[in-house]
Amino acid sequence: MNTCNFNLFFILTVRFIFYQSHGFHVIQPQNRTINPDNSVTISCEHDSTAPDSSVVDVRLYRINPNGQKFIIYQKGMKNSKNILMYSENSNKFIFIMLNNVPEAINATYECEITVQENEIDYTNRGKPTQLLHGEKKTEERCHPPPSFPPPRPQPPLLRWILIGLLALMFLYSTFITCFYIRLVMNINNDCEDSTYVEMRKTPVPRSQHYEIHAAYCS
Repeated sequence: MNTCNFNLFFILTVRFIFYQSHGFHVIQPQNRTINPDNSVTISCEHDSTAPDSSVVDVRLYRINPNGQKFIIYQKGMKNSKNILMYSENSNKFIFIMLNNVPEAINATYECEITVQENEIDYTNRGKPTQLLHGEKKTEERCHPPPSFPPPRPQPPLLRWILIGLLALMFLYSTFITCFYIRLVMNINNDCEDSTYVEMRKTPVPRSQHYEIHAAYCS
């Protein structure tokens, strides 16, 4: 083995060992279904187990059917209107894509994560995610119509109380009606039996009138 081949073998061996010590994978879903409101979420996660590792950068690329690739979101980007990202934990990130147009179905989306280990940055990409059309009508058909609970049976005690109150009100109204009719009839009878008596001055007896006249003349 000459010196050139030995150096090449040494470099490849060192790179392989170095990658095994610091390598990691980027995990993302194979496909995601677009929601009825034209939104979709894509998770992006790395499996680095190094104790001193930290995520330096996270990017999301869009790959068109013609192979053209361009970045649509990067960690720390603030001027993005239709894409949001939040960290679920130190290793996992969630992208929320809003207002997806029909052309978004034809593209795939690739996640890229840069991890720093021992002050050295390592970058890896996941397998691109394909978007799928949402099955809105099928989902609605699968859900059964809402069922309302049957009305609860009325307790027997409450039913008898209501019947008693109704009977009491009926008796009370009957008593008041009879009393009023009887009172009116009594008033009418009293008016029919009453007579008018003329008040006259009592006449003076004749003998008494004569005595008074004789006394006056004498």
